[in-house]
Amino acid sequence: MKSYLDLIKECDAFPYPGTPEHNTLLSTLWTLTTTSPNHADPIPVGYLLEPVANKLIEALTATESENDPSNPPTTKSEFEINTSTRTIKAFTQPTEPLRSAAVAKILRTWGDHQTFSVLSGWRNELYPIYGPNNELLFTMERSASPLFGINTYGVHMTCYTPISDDEKTTSGSAFDFKLWIPRRSRTKQTYGSMLDNTVAGGISSGEGPFESIIREADEEASLPSELVRAKIQSKGTVSYIHVRTAAAGGETGLIMPEIQYIYDLELPNDVIPKIKDGEVEAFYCWTVEETIGHLVRGEFKPNCALCLVDFFMRRGVVRRGEEGEGWGVMERGCRRVMPFAVWAAYGGCEGEL
Repeated sequence: MKSYLDLIKECDAFPYPGTPEHNTLLSTLWTLTTTSPNHADPIPVGYLLEPVANKLIEALTATESENDPSNPPTTKSEFEINTSTRTIKAFTQPTEPLRSAAVAKILRTWGDHQTFSVLSGWRNELYPIYGPNNELLFTMERSASPLFGINTYGVHMTCYTPISDDEKTTSGSAFDFKLWIPRRSRTKQTYGSMLDNTVAGGISSGEGPFESIIREADEEASLPSELVRAKIQSKGTVSYIHVRTAAAGGETGLIMPEIQYIYDLELPNDVIPKIKDGEVEAFYCWTVEETIGHLVRGEFKPNCALCLVDFFMRRGVVRRGEEGEGWGVMERGCRRVMPFAVWAAYGGCEGEL
């Protein structure tokens, strides 16, 4: 059985600054930096493992050596490799579309040559990378984001249904609500058959958190947009840095800083989430105690476990006095300072490198 603290640490697995573990891991990583017209100094945007850095350097060098007269000088990008600081400055074209096109060209080549396993789950969905002035630096194919260790953004919603005193007595629950918990499809590209939050998904480039959760609620759970818009409650964000494991498929050890916008939604008793897009194979309506049983057995996708623990902390299911000194670690693990510039919609800023 896993404790709540164990579940937080499994998701927020990147060591914290000031620890020997952080220094050791950081010494093995490369930092990707770029530039923008609004920011003269190099902007750090992601952490790369050595094999990814080597392939990126190889790709940048090959691109630089190409003699293509159809490419005007303004489309070219200067790049710098500093082996002492382990930094790669790249994608410095003067506009976002040109920078995004340069990223896409490399990723298409990697995908065609099956350079990295994670790209076998190609989504045709673009994730945004932002600068310190909230400017869009470039976009990137979603499946490639773990390779570059960039900040990514998503939405997670926990839906629950109130139960009567009689139902509480019958179920033996100490709480006056049940939770709607989906099981991910076994054919999902990542974490197949694991348990999830009621509705969850990534925020694509050009989309806001609220639009994203409304769309996902319809696509994943067939929840009417009118109901969601009227009753949804925003609960801020959680942020953490995950280190990819074999359960996700593809390469392991990839660094994944993530910011999730969190929502709660109380559903009337006559509204039942239903499968729609095939990403879920079943919905369960469980008491808090039943949900905790599955949670501590490690059956939830790691970031969904963290979001659920956060929900329990906010709802008083998990209490400060019961967790002792672990409470502060759990709070920190749910609201981590991020290593790179964060989208202003999150309200964050540059954090610790």
